[in-house]
Amino acid sequence: MAAIIADGSKVEFEDGGNGLFVDGQKIDCLILSREAGRIVARIGDSIREILYEFRDGHLELHCAGLRFECNVASDRDLLIGSLETSGAAGKFHSDVRAPMPGLVTKVCVSRGETVKRGATLVILEAMKMENEIRSPRDGIISELYVANGAIVEKDQVLSSLE
Repeated sequence: MAAIIADGSKVEFEDGGNGLFVDGQKIDCLILSREAGRIVARIGDSIREILYEFRDGHLELHCAGLRFECNVASDRDLLIGSLETSGAAGKFHSDVRAPMPGLVTKVCVSRGETVKRGATLVILEAMKMENEIRSPRDGIISELYVANGAIVEKDQVLSSLE
């Protein structure tokens, strides 16, 4: 199940679109109509119009006079986030690994750079498709293990975040 991360809350939609989960708590939701850029839904006891637009890699939502900028998280992004662990010293580290074998066509960050969750770290070409490898969380690039033109194997560490 994919999710939207809005103001630090994880919003997930049940298959079929009749359920909405906010941080794991179910809220009754029924989609009444859907068209490009606009959804009308019954959420709990209220009917809401939700306007949406994809802008600069984020989802922008407008509902009840409020504006939310959200990150869209795929199942893969959620899995990566759930696998992050903290080190014994309490400092939070994450290795970013190649999800498939391929060719690094572009390294988009440098060592010591501060990145936001979802920022593109590396572009990996696999099977003639470019795949953006994104940061699983906010952090600082503590190490880069690849350069432009490198050939990588599946699960090879590309960079580390602290």
